[in-house]
Formats: sequence, C-alpha cells, structure tokens
Amino acid sequence: MRGHARQGRRVLLVVDEAQNLPVRSLEELRMLSNFQVAATPLLQSFLLGQEEFRQTLQDPSMEQLRQRVIASCHLNPLSELETREYVEHRLHVVGWVEGRPGFTDRTHGAVYRHTQGIPRRVNIFLRPFVAVWIS
Repeated sequence: MRGHARQGRRVLLVVDEAQNLPVRSLEELRMLSNFQVAATPLLQSFLLGQEEFRQTLQDPSMEQLRQRVIASCHLNPLSELETREYVEHRLHVVGWVEGRPGFTDRTHGAVYRHTQGIPRRVNIFLRPFVAVWIS
C-alpha cells in the first residue's frame, strides 16, 4: 500500500456481500483504515451488503466503524414496472427474444409479487429461465 501511496495512487478494497463478514473482520478493516501517509489513508474500503449489513453496522460495537463511513446508500425495491423492465433486460442479455417464450402481464405481476421487486430475489427467481437460454 505504501508503494502505491508513493506513486500517488490509492488502494480501494471492494467487499461484496459484506453482511457475511464476521464482526472481527470488520474490526480488522477499520484498523487498516488507520494507516496513513501525510494524512491520506493508504486504504479505502467500499462495502456492499444486503439489509442485514445495515443491521450489523447499527450494533453498538460498530460505533468506530460507523464514524468512518463517509457515504451510504440504500436501494429501495423496484416498482412493478421497473421489475418488468429488469426481468426483460436480464433475459435479453442471455439471448431471449421477446415473445419466445412469452411473458404475460400476469407472469410479470407474479414475478413482482413473489420477489417484492428486490433485484437479488428476481435474479434467484430467474435462474432456471436463464439456464435454459445459456445452455
């Protein structure tokens, strides 16, 4: 990390599914954020997680980590129309041609009700369909 700092570059650690990290690992990340050169952190972390991660961060033991959070964003579920557009986009990416097979309004409504517009759930729901088009 210091080598990158000497070259004027910063190191970014991206952690997806951060809700699965043990509290001890989060504490280690916080401690790594203490390392600086000329008041510039050597490491920045970008943590992405599901709703459970937000709950983890609210734990009193996470106070020092929360103090280091400079930005956060919560993604709300998609609307029914957005869910339909998302489903169609995901299917087009794997070679689906609209109408073959057909997804009716009723089918799209069922996908929305089943997944509540949460993209992760939509992806899981679509997995069997996507497998058909990519095999």
